[in-house]
This record gives sequence, structure tokens and C-alpha cells, in this order.
Amino acid sequence: MIDSWWRAHMPDLSRIRVPMLVCGSFSDHLLHSRGSFEAFRRTGSARKWLWTHRGGKWCTFYSAEAQAVQLQFFDHFLADADNGMLAVPAVRLAIYEFGDLPVEVTQETAWPPDDVEWTTLYLHSSGTLDEQPATSDQRLTFSAREDGRHFIWRVPHDLDVLGCPVVTVTVESVDATDAHVLAVLRKRHDGQEVGFEGSYGFAYDVVTHGWRKASHRALDTALSTERFPVPANTLEQPLVPGERVPLEIALLPQATRFRAGDELEVEIRGSWIFPANPLISQFPARYESGPSDSVVLLLGPDNPSHITLPIRRVL
Repeated sequence: MIDSWWRAHMPDLSRIRVPMLVCGSFSDHLLHSRGSFEAFRRTGSARKWLWTHRGGKWCTFYSAEAQAVQLQFFDHFLADADNGMLAVPAVRLAIYEFGDLPVEVTQETAWPPDDVEWTTLYLHSSGTLDEQPATSDQRLTFSAREDGRHFIWRVPHDLDVLGCPVVTVTVESVDATDAHVLAVLRKRHDGQEVGFEGSYGFAYDVVTHGWRKASHRALDTALSTERFPVPANTLEQPLVPGERVPLEIALLPQATRFRAGDELEVEIRGSWIFPANPLISQFPARYESGPSDSVVLLLGPDNPSHITLPIRRVL
């Protein structure tokens, strides 16, 4: 919970006015990604740039390409060099299809890009994602002790998912006062999951993920936007069995290319994605598992659980 002690130690990012060159890593979801992208979004700097990547963070940061941009930035703002820095677009966007090498690097004026189309896909009990919601109410259960519920969309044409997808679900407790809900986004190509660079050098990470404690479902109205819900974490609201509760979950930033025929998969689950294994897992990272009690995921016209994706078609 964010109380007076935490508030006293939280900086007001809007007061930062100095020029900024932000390294935005898609491969560091468990450590620095959210903070880096939030700094770019929320600081008051008039001159700021975002340089994204999904490679190993240290080797990428010290690569010749990255160091050249850093030198250009510091030469301009510290040595008054007239080197074209002010003409550099605000966002260097690296888009990934497989592994840790980008399939394309673009120059953008904003993050996410201004021309993305926000596309909503609804969860169906058949395990599919569709542009139309289910016509009847449906109930699926999951718990922290079992695999989650999976929903798949076969991508109709080449496209990029750029930014922070948002998952909105309605849940109902059977007999627990809380539930931990993780939303996971995966990519499958030719029936095989595509792994990406993740924190601690883990090479089999998902596209992105997000999470929410149901008891901390209230949003920060000052920091949240229509496309980016931010939890307040100032109010604890225990679940009441039988009560339907909507949860909005912003997934972590990413930039991923899907080809026609690829599968985009959403999983809703109650525990961390990977096993706690120091040899084959994303060790030492994991999130606290939720209660073992079953949670009901509600679908249908009255409870339109869905994912909203920032999409740009590849021409």
C-alpha cells in the first residue's frame, strides 16, 4: 500500500525539466522497463528522447550505435555542439519478430506511435479471441494451483503490436477475499511459441505481461489515461464472494511483429508464468502466487472481458 511514508519518498517526475535520453528496454520487464517508459511519459522535460531495444541490456547499451547517440546527446547539451541532436525524432523504435535482433527500426514522434489503431478482441470460452463479444454469459474458473485460461487469435495479416496492450477482465470470487490475476501475451509461429530476451538474460520470455491484485483494483485517476490504467495502491478492497469485479491491467511495453497466420495468445492465470527452477526458469524472478481458491472469469455481453491492442499494419 502507498501510504504517507511512500509518498514522501516518491519523486514528482513532472518537476524534471532537464533534457533526457532514456534507454527503454523491452527486455527488462522485471526490473527497469516500467520505470524507464513512465519517466519518458511523465517528466516535464521539453527535450527528451526514447531509445528502445529488446537485446541484452548491457551489450546493447554499450554498443557502437547506442554510444554514438549518447555522445551526440551529451556533446550537444554539455558542449553546445551543433550536431543535429534537436532534429533527431523523439523515439527510436526497435520492432522484434524473433529473438533479440530487431526486424525493423523506425523513427517516431511519440510512444506509442500516433498512428496505431487500438483494436479490441474479446475473450470467448471456446479459447478464442474475436472482434465481437460472446452473445451469452460464460463462466470459466482458474486458480493459482493450475494452468490459466488461454485465448488465441490467428493474425489475419502482417502487423505490429506497439505499446502497452490493456487487458480488462471481470472476475468473481468463489470464497476468497483476494485474487492475483496475471495477464500474459504470447506469440506462436508455426505452432511453436516464440521466445524473446527477458530479464537476467532469460531467452524464452513472453511478449509481455501484466498483473493486478483484485483487492488493489482502484486506479490512480491522476496518472491513468484512457489507454493506460495505473493502479492507485492506496485502498484495499477485499473481494466479497459472488461480487463481480472489473480489473484493468496495463501490460508492459513491447514492440512485436506478427505475420499473417501467426497466433497471438492471451492467458489469464493466478500464478507466476514460469516454474521456480534456477536452471531452466527466469530465476530468481517470480511474483507472489495468489490464493489457491478458485476465481471465476466472466465473459459475455454483460461482462465483456477483452484485450485492447495498439496495432499498426505492416505494408
